[in-house]
Amino acid sequence: MGEKLHVNKNRNGGFTPLELLIAGGMAFVVIAGVSVPIISQIQQRKQTESYFWLGQIRSEVIVALKNKISFKLAVTNPANPSLQCLVPKVTGSGNSLNCSNSGGAISLLQDAQSKTLINTTSANSGFNKNGEPCNQYSDSSVDCPFRFEVSWEPICSTAGTCFNPDIKFEGKLLVSKSLPGPINPALYSFKWILPTAEKADVVCVTSGLGGVQGSGTCKLKIDAKCSPGQYLTGFQSDGTPMCQVLASNACPNGQVLQGFDGTGTVSCGGQCLPQP
Repeated sequence: MGEKLHVNKNRNGGFTPLELLIAGGMAFVVIAGVSVPIISQIQQRKQTESYFWLGQIRSEVIVALKNKISFKLAVTNPANPSLQCLVPKVTGSGNSLNCSNSGGAISLLQDAQSKTLINTTSANSGFNKNGEPCNQYSDSSVDCPFRFEVSWEPICSTAGTCFNPDIKFEGKLLVSKSLPGPINPALYSFKWILPTAEKADVVCVTSGLGGVQGSGTCKLKIDAKCSPGQYLTGFQSDGTPMCQVLASNACPNGQVLQGFDGTGTVSCGGQCLPQP
């Protein structure tokens, strides 16, 4: 009957500091275990959206380069000095200038509605993860991690002069190394060739008559005139007229003038028919 009731005066109905520390640690582990998959899902969703926007930008750039209106905007824009040799061609004033030493970056590219697609006039121009233009691109940028660069070069058939060349375009994607997920830039790069010579240009220039295509018409040298006292006997390979003096006794008596050979020499034959 003399037993005494022992009471732990330190508890007072609560937890000891050690118990609170253990419980807090267990709660943190549980929360962390739940939050990691959620964060991973959010990052994966944002990365998928980036893939979509990169593909969309790439497609719009290729369409703009193929479109005559947008390509003309690029060629005539002072921000693209590498394209200046093509100005006469795209404006319809004649053949291009000599493009043998041309080529390089296309710094400003717009679509047919003048919407800017590529602007690399600044070394820090790029796109964010939502496909929106930004000006903080760098190799370590997180907020502006993408940059498209487009260049061109003329395809010249021979060394020396290069007029109306076909064009080889090349586009490449630059990606910041700070991105958490892997992105293969090669999947968004492109290379293709744009023929610039229209069929009419080819026929005109290769006609053998010194044709020059311009403003939708083919201008030949056949309208050149011979000196007084000479007659047009043919054309040289570059379209220059061949003229000769034709004497009244050019053909032997009894033969008629049938034409001229390749050198412009008189060709006679047949016989004169008596007049009725």
